Amino acid sequence: MGTSRNTGSDKQTYYKMTQCGSEPDSVRKMAKTLFEGGCVDGDIAMAEAAGSLRAFYHLVDIGVPFPFNKSGEYVGYKTDHDPLKRGISAGPLTSKYMTECLERQAEERGIPFFDGYQAVRLLTEEKDGKKRAAGIIALNKQKAASPDERYAVFSACREEFYDFSKDPDALNNLIDEPDFQEQIQDFRRRLLTFLEESEDPVLPDFQRFLAEKGCERQ
Repeated sequence: MGTSRNTGSDKQTYYKMTQCGSEPDSVRKMAKTLFEGGCVDGDIAMAEAAGSLRAFYHLVDIGVPFPFNKSGEYVGYKTDHDPLKRGISAGPLTSKYMTECLERQAEERGIPFFDGYQAVRLLTEEKDGKKRAAGIIALNKQKAASPDERYAVFSACREEFYDFSKDPDALNNLIDEPDFQEQIQDFRRRLLTFLEESEDPVLPDFQRFLAEKGCERQ
């Protein structure tokens, strides 16, 4: 978000299926254009084309000021090598408007922000023979000098616990290992204290989770 917030140019383009004028467009046509550019596989091109209008109108609904004509059509223009008018822009600050609107929506929903972290590795897991993303290992830049606190794990799972000294790639989740339960309970209490002090909006959910785990404050 930081890079997009600070980016500027003479014209920033959002690329989507066209829905103005008399020229017909379709998911397959847009996917074909993307694929022929040589930078994306066909299945990804289809997914991008199919989702382009849904994502665009979401941005419109949350306040990004894309231009439209008196009939309500969002006017497009041709970008390089594009046969149709699929490009649209709100000017040189398009990405700034987008990130501001998305940030405001996240705040309204109580979604927490974690500033000062840099993603360094994706965590994956395999289920039913298929690999999927399961989380991110991030560097806490404010505590990079501390061996015990320099890394944080943001996970799609409810809890994970790793011994980075023996498992630097975070492949072996120790959260259910009996030998580590004392340490895990200690980290849970420390996290509880942090959430209370920072008045984090996820605190009630975390308190309920601790009650389920039988973790009591000492």
